Amino acid sequence: MSQRVLLLIVVAGFAAMLLSGCSSSSTTDPAHATARIRVVHASPDLGTVDVYLGAAAVPWLEDLEYLQTSTYLTINSPATITMVFRGADDPADAPPLFTSDDLTMASGSSTSTVIGGLIASGDDADKFRLIPYADSWLAHGTDESRVRIVHAGADAAELTVTIAAGTVLAENLPRFNASDLGGEPYPADEVLDINVFGDGGVVTFTVPALDVDKDYYFVVTGLTSSAGADAFTLLPVGPGGSLALEDPGAAS
Repeated sequence: MSQRVLLLIVVAGFAAMLLSGCSSSSTTDPAHATARIRVVHASPDLGTVDVYLGAAAVPWLEDLEYLQTSTYLTINSPATITMVFRGADDPADAPPLFTSDDLTMASGSSTSTVIGGLIASGDDADKFRLIPYADSWLAHGTDESRVRIVHAGADAAELTVTIAAGTVLAENLPRFNASDLGGEPYPADEVLDINVFGDGGVVTFTVPALDVDKDYYFVVTGLTSSAGADAFTLLPVGPGGSLALEDPGAAS
């Protein structure tokens, strides 16, 4: 074999190695799986807040008001996050009003976090807290929605929630707990009265018609001792956020 042919073989082999190395190092990683999370503001004394993720200097959510529900944040997953709450007028380096425990976000998960309780309280029974709920539901029947009752009433004891016609959605539900995580069947496309029974009697709320084949949280919040903006109320939360009641509630 001539020196010229040998040189060509060596050069070709070296070039192949370079091309192989470039191909390997330039391959992009597969796209990350994602998870999503949102916040339902059900704390009657917290006020309007900004929500930061961990040590971020810029808030994820700005000016989240009582009874509002944020849009979903989509993040790469799996991941672990914390939520930091500051007053809406506070600078980013101000001491937080509250910092959550670590929240683990599994790939493909969807989570609604309800913030409830009283920020001014140090009592375990009613102090401020963040409660995450997996957006996982049982299948719908014909012309049905599904609803999950969340008891976030800071000064209310056990509650029973029914459709006025008699269907029980939650019975003897302790404070800061939720009804069946699969959701309760609920007639869709109907404006319905919802009765909430507690120690102080029954309060009736008129809920707008819910969409067929959709899932909703009914968050009971507010203060039974108040008649103002923080009064006892029912907050329906659907896929697109908070819904306004047809009737804000009448006690009997």
